[in-house]
Formats: sequence, structure tokens, C-alpha cells
Amino acid sequence: MAYTLTTYPDDAMMVFEWGDHMRPEDTIEANAAVKAFAQEVEGDFVPVHEVSRIRITFSDLVQTLAAGLRMERGITLADRHIIAVVGTGGLVNLGVQALAQRQYGGFRVWSFDTLDEAMEAARAHHHEDSVDDHP
Repeated sequence: MAYTLTTYPDDAMMVFEWGDHMRPEDTIEANAAVKAFAQEVEGDFVPVHEVSRIRITFSDLVQTLAAGLRMERGITLADRHIIAVVGTGGLVNLGVQALAQRQYGGFRVWSFDTLDEAMEAARAHHHEDSVDDHP
């Protein structure tokens, strides 16, 4: 598996800690985990993707986004979850921007430099239930 997944149902958060690669099939698997988690929690939830170790090419990014699109068809989770991305770099930022675009799902996406910051924001969002934008 290309990632380690830890779930925090009481905080409506799941954390994917990605290794050094992300293949399209990994994205499909991760999306299935997100859909399953959505059944366990009510209201908004936050999948946090820690991607700072990923070595990704532009081609990898395009293939991964395409795989995500195939998986998302027929699902209406975009209005229930906020994707939090931890990492920096041009391709990570491009991926964050793409996920926010309608053709890639129109997700609410937050970007963070550290996993601790992302987890703190996700917890605050769930427990305060009043934050809609990046904290």
C-alpha cells in the first residue's frame, strides 16, 4: 500500500500518510476508504492527505486526477467533505488548485505546511462546526 491510513471518527477526520509515490490505483483505493468513512460520520468530514514525501511527475498528477474523476462519478461527497493537503511544491499546489475546480470535483481544499496544522484545523472545524474556509 502506498499510504498509511488512520481514522479519527470522533473528530470526523481521516489521515492518509503517503509514501514516495501515488499511483492511480492507490487513489481509487483511497477514494473507496473515503466513501466508507462517510458512512460512519455525520456532516462534514476531513480527509487529510500528507503528501510531503511524494515524488510525483506532471504525468502522475494528471493520471491520478483522472482516476479520482472515474471514482467520483455518481457520488455526492464534495458537499460533505473538505480535503486537507499537507505538502509544498509546484505539483502539490497544482493538484490542490485542480481539486477545487469544478471539472475535478469542485472540492473545498485546504493546504497546510504541517500535519499537525491540518489535524488541528480539521478538529476545530468538526467541533466548532462554524468554519467553512481555511482556518
